[in-house]
Parts: sequence; C-alpha cells; structure tokens
Amino acid sequence: MEELEDSTLNLIYRRQVRSSLPAYVIILLVLGAFSSLPLVKVDVVTSVRGMVRPVQEPSEIFSNVSGMVERSVLMDNRKFAAGDTLVWLKTDLLKARINAHQNRISIHEASVTDIRLILENQLPHFTSHYVQSHKNHQANIARLEIQKEFLQDEHRTSKILFNQQVISRHEYGKSLNQLREICARETDLKEAYKSSLEEGMLRINLEISQLSDDLSQIHANLNEYYLVAPVAGTLFCSRSLSAGSVVHPGMSLAKISPTGLLVAECFIDPGHIPSVKEGTSVKLRFDDSGFRSHHPLETHVDLLDQEVSLFNGTPTYRIRCTLDNSPIYYANGSVETVRNGMTFTASFILFRRSVASLILGKANLWVNPSESI
Repeated sequence: MEELEDSTLNLIYRRQVRSSLPAYVIILLVLGAFSSLPLVKVDVVTSVRGMVRPVQEPSEIFSNVSGMVERSVLMDNRKFAAGDTLVWLKTDLLKARINAHQNRISIHEASVTDIRLILENQLPHFTSHYVQSHKNHQANIARLEIQKEFLQDEHRTSKILFNQQVISRHEYGKSLNQLREICARETDLKEAYKSSLEEGMLRINLEISQLSDDLSQIHANLNEYYLVAPVAGTLFCSRSLSAGSVVHPGMSLAKISPTGLLVAECFIDPGHIPSVKEGTSVKLRFDDSGFRSHHPLETHVDLLDQEVSLFNGTPTYRIRCTLDNSPIYYANGSVETVRNGMTFTASFILFRRSVASLILGKANLWVNPSESI
C-alpha cells in the first residue's frame, strides 16, 4: 500500500515539474537577436513622386510681328524638325518696300557713276539729270570761252597799240584786267561745278548706305514673317489659325515638346539634401492603370539644383535622374519603354544604419518628442 502511494506521488510530481530547456533556448535566441542588432545594416530610403520630362524644357512659339496669316500647319501632336516653317505671314508690303529701296539704290548708283564720268572728263549717259547738268555746264564754259577769246584779241591789240604808244598804260591795263577776270570766272565755274559734283556724290553715297541698312533691316524683319520650329519635337496647345487670321506681337501660337533624351524629375524635401548628391542610387517604380511596375528601374542622380525652389508652396530641391532605353516590366505583364509624361515613385537610398540605432532613435523620439533623431 505504501509503495502504491509513493508511486502515485512520484507520478504527480513528475507531471507538475516540466523541463526548462525550451525556455532556455528561447532566452538564448532572444539574446542572440538583440546582440546581432548592431551588426545588421539596413538601407534608409525616402520616396517621392515624380514625372518623366525631356532634358530641354518645352519651347513656346510667339509671333514677333503683326500680320495676316497666309498659311499655317499648326496642329497638336504633329511632329516637326528644327527649322521647319509652321506659319507663313503675308509679306506683300515688305516686298514692295524692298523693291522700292532697290530701285532707289539703283538710281543713286547710276548717279554716282555719271558723276565719276564727269569728274574724269567723260560724257555721262546713265541719268538724265546729270546728262543735262553736264550740258548746261559745258554751255556756260563755252560762253565764257567766247568772251575769253574776244578779250584775248582785244588784249593783243591793246598791247600792240601800247607798244606803239598809241594808247596809255591805263587802257592797256584795263584790257589785261578784263582778260584776267574772265579767266578767273572760268576757273571758278569749273571748280564750283566740281565741288558740287563731289558733294552730290558724298550725299548720294550716304543715302545709298542708309538705304542699304534699311534694306538689311527689312530682310531681317522678313524672316520674322516665317515662324519656324526652334527645336525638333511635337506640338501641343496649338492655336487654330487659317488664311486671313491676324496675329499680333507677343501672341502665343503653340508650344513644342522637344524630342531626344528624357530625365526623371522629382522634388525632394530639404531635410534629405545632406544625404543626396550627384551619383546617389535611385529606384524608379512606374505607374500603370493603378498598378506599379513589378521591376524597379535603377538609375542615379544626375542633377541636383543648388537653389531651393517652391513646389506647390513647399520649399524643395529639384532632382533629375538619367534614363536609358531599358524596358519597363509591369505587374500586368506589359512591357513598355520610358515615355514623356509617365509618373513614378522614386526611392532614394540615403544611407545605411544598423537596426539597433534605428530602434534607439525611435525610442529616443518617443521619450523626447522635441528632439530629432
């Protein structure tokens, strides 16, 4: 009976006292996990939204002059190469001014040629004005030559009579003075005509120079009547123009989105700027029909603005990341290339920290909310 009672008591004791080995194992695992926290490193990442944009900003096409449209090929989503003409304005008035200036220059150049011929003792024949002017001058010279010949004969006669003492020295001197006077008048007439020709040539050359400058300016303005695409790209926000439409200086006619290299552009909080620099790794996840891309596109920071800017009223720094021609694989199975206007979520790897420091930082923030991490 006693043996039965002892066995019963032993059985009850063994059932009440369990093995402590699992507890020790759990404690060791927890201690090992805590001791490994300073050794485990994780990436500290910040995510921002962004959009794919061309490297060059869209260009806006303005009219610099007033005019009437002769032809327009402005149309949204239409692609053009750099230098292609988009709008033709009527140039009738400018062309009429060009013809008038060219005609005046031709007349002036003919006048200059006639003046040079006259100065070289040749006959002018290009302009009626200087042909008649030369004739009048020659007629005046001919009249003076006739008077000069008459006075020369009188002077010779007076000299003979003076030598024979028939007339006095006074009468002889009078005839000599008359001859000298007519010779001086002839010389003055020739010099005055020559001076007037030279002054006229100088004045005409100045007018030719002014007309040439005006003509160059008109030709330069003529280019403003042909509105061309400043860069290769696709038009958007195009104004509907047809033949007869009127444009004014400063009027916006269209915008053109440049083709070529694309960049991922986003705006980051100034608090993360110390950890972000050119070359920082970035992962881009593109959006599609409510789903994000399955495989992120890895790139790096290519441009970081040095000046803070306001984005939606918040101080931010603009960041641009390079993009290559790598395809984008979406969760729905579609594959696409990067296009202008696509949206994404950019994850910037700021730095690596141990799990222990993150936990302590969170605890410190919870205990002292006024302090930062």
